[in-house]
Amino acid sequence: MADEDARTIATKGSGLDAEDFTNLGAYEFYARLVARSAIQPWCSGRSLPPALATSDPQNVRDASRRAYAQPRAEVEAEIRNLTQRTLRNDQSDFGPHRRSGKPS
Repeated sequence: MADEDARTIATKGSGLDAEDFTNLGAYEFYARLVARSAIQPWCSGRSLPPALATSDPQNVRDASRRAYAQPRAEVEAEIRNLTQRTLRNDQSDFGPHRRSGKPS
């Protein structure tokens, strides 16, 4: 934790010093828990390190593309179709709208 952040927390009546926060080791923390609708005193804890990667991110991207991707030309054609249709319509989805029935 940055020194400035530690000082800010320590000055909020935490009962802990800035050094308590800056000296925390990897995966260590302080927490104030709530029990029976009452905030409890600070307690310290240690979390588990993050799990190791279980898959290759590139494999996940490739699987997603195989399952959900559409050819770029089809997507661009659909966008063109939507924008041209709304440009010909008074009910355009683009730009500011006036509220109906209200004087301007």
